[in-house]
Amino acid sequence: MSARSYRYWLYWTFASLLLAGCSTPQLTEQPNTLYCDRFMIYEMCALDLTHNGEVDMLYFADTLETFMYWEDTSALIPSDYPYHECVQPGDEEIRKLGSRLLHIEEDTHGMQVSNIKTRLLLSYTRYMPEVKRCNNPEWAEADGDQFTSDFDGKF
Repeated sequence: MSARSYRYWLYWTFASLLLAGCSTPQLTEQPNTLYCDRFMIYEMCALDLTHNGEVDMLYFADTLETFMYWEDTSALIPSDYPYHECVQPGDEEIRKLGSRLLHIEEDTHGMQVSNIKTRLLLSYTRYMPEVKRCNNPEWAEADGDQFTSDFDGKF
């Protein structure tokens, strides 16, 4: 992604966050253990293996490949959810945002869901240099870390 297209994407992302305002979705008292939805072009899922309301792994729905996990629950990941070749250990910020997905009810307003998903994607941008290097080392070397030079993914 070029710096110009990244800035364009970032502008529209922030504009959608602004439109979402400071609203927060209604959280269920009893969280779900699975939430799947489309993020950009991928169908991805957040799974709570310990039933404590916190996400323990993120995976691609079509291949069941785990692309993010947390050390404290990695031993619980079922063997039919193999690690993606570019799997990343998650941090607490992404865990917190991903866990909010598990608390979404069916009647939660779409803008509220979009707000959570957008913040999660923006937070994930901190992992992009490493994921780019994993997916295509030549491309990452040529492009450098310009993708995150203007934005560190923190809120």
